[in-house]
Amino acid sequence: ASIPSRKYEAKEMYKSALNIRTDIFGKEHIQVSNTMNNYGLLLFELCEYKAAKELLLDAFNIRQKIFNGNNYNNLHPLLAESLSNLAYWEYHQGSLSESITLYEQALAMRKKIFQSNVIVTNTCLQLSAAYYKQRNITKAVQYAEEAYTMRLDLLGELHADSLAAKKALEFLNDKVSALQSRKQLEQQERRAGGRVVLEQGMAEGSLVIGEDAMENH
Repeated sequence: ASIPSRKYEAKEMYKSALNIRTDIFGKEHIQVSNTMNNYGLLLFELCEYKAAKELLLDAFNIRQKIFNGNNYNNLHPLLAESLSNLAYWEYHQGSLSESITLYEQALAMRKKIFQSNVIVTNTCLQLSAAYYKQRNITKAVQYAEEAYTMRLDLLGELHADSLAAKKALEFLNDKVSALQSRKQLEQQERRAGGRVVLEQGMAEGSLVIGEDAMENH
């Protein structure tokens, strides 16, 4: 069977599993929220975005109710996972402000839980990508630097994840250098009354940063 057909088979399995677990445990149970979360991610891959969002949001709401008490105080890896997944959905729908807000909430929670952890670096890179798309290069560099520094400490400089973070940071720093050079040339042109020929051609590049380097969702 092809990969698409397998995903549609998985969709039917998730649907059945969700119904069974809801019947057994009731809706507000952690197992139900886990199935909802995974089912929602699969529907996202199948481009069923509205249904995916509903499931991801339901999973988040259930988890929030569960982890609001019992000494969790709204602080749990699964709750952070839900925030990150909702941010991922918003990012790919082009809702960058909403995505950034959710990613920052997920990052703050993960830092409290894990402090220094590869999952934390993933969220940093996702934030970097979102800020880059929003044309906030300063914030994009800030989060890419944080991810790279943390991965160096955790994994060493030769690990694939460290190299990916380095690639992302180099990409952003190249953009910063290009923007600074263009700004300097524009200032020279204004001082010369518009008579300076801009000899250094600069490719603008895409506003969408390479997702292979920036995202580890």
